[in-house]
Amino acid sequence: FQWLADRWPDRRWYRYRYAVALGLAGQYRDSLRLLQVMHEEGPASALICAKIGFAHLQLRDAALAAQYFSEALLLDAFEPQALYHMARLRAIEGDLDRAEKYLERLRQVDDTERQVEDLERMMYGPGIGNNQ
Repeated sequence: FQWLADRWPDRRWYRYRYAVALGLAGQYRDSLRLLQVMHEEGPASALICAKIGFAHLQLRDAALAAQYFSEALLLDAFEPQALYHMARLRAIEGDLDRAEKYLERLRQVDDTERQVEDLERMMYGPGIGNNQ
């Protein structure tokens, strides 16, 4: 993706995919730098905000991660990665009421069964989901 992003820097999708590839390779700071540039250039994107939040999470900055996940959810109230990570962060903090609100919204998003099950296990224990 770097080759594509370097050759066609005006193609936002190539730069986005390159940033994701950097993150998958464990190069979180490099990924974050590229995502941040894209965020500042605009237009606003829930997907990019969620990826920035995830990069901050990987860099162990939960407060900044939550800020970007919240921004993603302001742009798209059903952005699945932002919902998942906000529910997870709130559950870890012990704020189960807020975690459940994010989880409830996540349940309304297609193809999120795995994330929902993961959160239910974390919040309620194995085999004890809200709908069981």
